[in-house]
Amino acid sequence: MALPRNAEWRADFIAELANFPVGIHDDIVDAFCHAMKAFTTARDFKTRDLPVMPGRLLSGSEAEEQALLEQLEWQCSVSINPELDKAGW
Repeated sequence: MALPRNAEWRADFIAELANFPVGIHDDIVDAFCHAMKAFTTARDFKTRDLPVMPGRLLSGSEAEEQALLEQLEWQCSVSINPELDKAGW
């Protein structure tokens, strides 16, 4: 990870990380950890009943298309042949 050398928040950021978990504050650490998780494992931020993921807000048709693609991806990952599943084999 690289931090801008002249960022006015750099010293506070480093100090809070260095003092975690015994420091007085942990807001920056919490936000940083959530951001890293969002950037590295975006799927962990999505639930079945609330389809929210970091990034651009999708239109209704884009969201439907994305949901269909995710369903197909999941089905292909758990099935040898999705057509056989439909036939009840």
